[in-house]
Amino acid sequence: MLHELYPDAKFVHIYRSPYKSVSSTINMYRQGIPAMTFEDIPADAEITAHTLEFFRRMYTQYFIDLARMPAGSVTEISYDELCADPVGTLRRVYEKLSLPGFETAEPLIRAHAESQRNYRPNNFVPEPELRDRINSELGFFFEHYHIPMQKDREE
Repeated sequence: MLHELYPDAKFVHIYRSPYKSVSSTINMYRQGIPAMTFEDIPADAEITAHTLEFFRRMYTQYFIDLARMPAGSVTEISYDELCADPVGTLRRVYEKLSLPGFETAEPLIRAHAESQRNYRPNNFVPEPELRDRINSELGFFFEHYHIPMQKDREE
């Protein structure tokens, strides 16, 4: 829809390992739902099922839409790559999307990156049962982004 509204627009998609993003989303629901409702709070199994269904549907549609986008209008970057090297990653985004003005933006990007230097995101690690469900239900995501699936907790 955005491409139809803005046919000359460029898009950046930032993806993150489903182990982290699904676990983080489940935590958000667990923490947020009680604070926002007087209704019965869904069981953890229901929250987990809903979250996995949401991610499956969202990325299924995203990959369909991505295949229809014109070459050079979308680039995908990993959240981990962005955190590890924000300036270099954004430089590559500008290059891949043929965007002008990186030299002008670079000092602002560097300043913002420096201001976030001490930020540490939450690091949720799924229990083995959730990890196995993520592997089973979101395998297509791992395949698209060439992310290895975890089999054992130590991996």
